[in-house]
Amino acid sequence: TPIVLEFEYWILAANSRFNLSLGIYNEDGIFVINTGPIHEPVWNGKEFPVGLYKSKCHIPGRLLNDGRYSLKLLFVMDQRNVIFIKEDVLIFEIHDSHKMRVTGGWQAKWPGVVRPDLKWTTEKVE
Repeated sequence: TPIVLEFEYWILAANSRFNLSLGIYNEDGIFVINTGPIHEPVWNGKEFPVGLYKSKCHIPGRLLNDGRYSLKLLFVMDQRNVIFIKEDVLIFEIHDSHKMRVTGGWQAKWPGVVRPDLKWTTEKVE
């Protein structure tokens, strides 16, 4: 199942160049991924007028492996200066469905931190 994370925040200083950065950590404290709005089409790299904003991060289904995760949220000015960090802004668990285990053929926990459902093809050569 895909996950959509939404963050609302106020920009209080006019003409600020601002972005969020999100770090995802697994239950062992391993830094799994970092993401930010580097391809966001409207505001990336631009100055923000004063106002209330909402940023959304879309995490595709079947990217993260089974387990517990925590999110660290960073508020960044000028794409390089971290001005605020919020640890454990969200803690959640990922569980495989029974259907995924049955159709995938593997019954135990998949190894690795991430487990994207990558496209594979097989063909007979001769």
